[in-house]
Amino acid sequence: MKIVMNTIPITFNENIGTYNFISGTSNDDNDEKSENFFSVFILQRSGSILSDTVFENILSFNFRTVFAILNNPQTIRVETLSEKFPSIKFIRTLEKVSSGEMINICASECKSKYFIVLWSDTIITSQGFAATMFEQLLAENKMCTIPSLTTAKLDTLPNQIIPLLTNAKIFSTQKLNTLKDKTKTLYPFDFIGIYNREAFIKIAGFDHTILNPYWQLLDFSMRAFLWGYSMSIATSFKVRYLTDISVEDTSVDESYRKFFLKNLAPSIKIVNGKSEAYIPLRVIFSYMKTSGENIFRSHKNFSEAKKWVDTNKERFKYSALTLLADWEMNV
Repeated sequence: MKIVMNTIPITFNENIGTYNFISGTSNDDNDEKSENFFSVFILQRSGSILSDTVFENILSFNFRTVFAILNNPQTIRVETLSEKFPSIKFIRTLEKVSSGEMINICASECKSKYFIVLWSDTIITSQGFAATMFEQLLAENKMCTIPSLTTAKLDTLPNQIIPLLTNAKIFSTQKLNTLKDKTKTLYPFDFIGIYNREAFIKIAGFDHTILNPYWQLLDFSMRAFLWGYSMSIATSFKVRYLTDISVEDTSVDESYRKFFLKNLAPSIKIVNGKSEAYIPLRVIFSYMKTSGENIFRSHKNFSEAKKWVDTNKERFKYSALTLLADWEMNV
């Protein structure tokens, strides 16, 4: 049985979920001029059927390695699929894990420089990858390159996401429809994108203690930006959904509170000519007042987040307020 650690992870390999391989081989060709530059992670959508169409689509690109991670121990057809698609590495989690944890598991097994995250109800519709997309991938401190997305009916989805701070000082996001290549965006919608594996591991991947997918994704992406990385859209990279798209759960819940303490609460100060992050003591009083948690739980969560920020204080390049102000000036 896996013992779940509720402590915020500091390094990548902390609390990787338990899983096993069903089958699969990999292509170790490292030709950086071809799609062998990439591995692909296909995440099983809850309730979705594992379709041959998705696997055939991905295999047509001759990617270096394809991982299909199944998040339901009772998934049927696995053995049949593994026999039909022997080149795909099928991974089965031994208990249900979050979306971010599925990606962490695949990233721990992946050897490619970049990995593409897709779902079991999505396909790539690009004919190939344009040179401009590779320019974005190779840009310094690029964490993730994000595709243009379309629905099953071929309607274009808003794919640029910008951060907002409301008049009530509440963090929010807004989606815009952009056709401009290399546009900066806050996070990869639905986790779909091309990630730099080395950068992903450096910032410890997704936080398994944040269970709401929306806040887990925002926590990862805000951390990337606050630590000096960037994300942008590659219009030549196109992905289509085959089924209806789920609505993001933006509820202000426990996951939001963890996101707030790790990303919105820290300020920046200069120490010996270097910037360092810290959580001002005044934050604990406002947090305890508004969190809805009892005094013991709110103090525990605050203390844990403060310890995490102290450990990573030199990695912060910006505070959230500075990031938002800079974003507004450059939109």
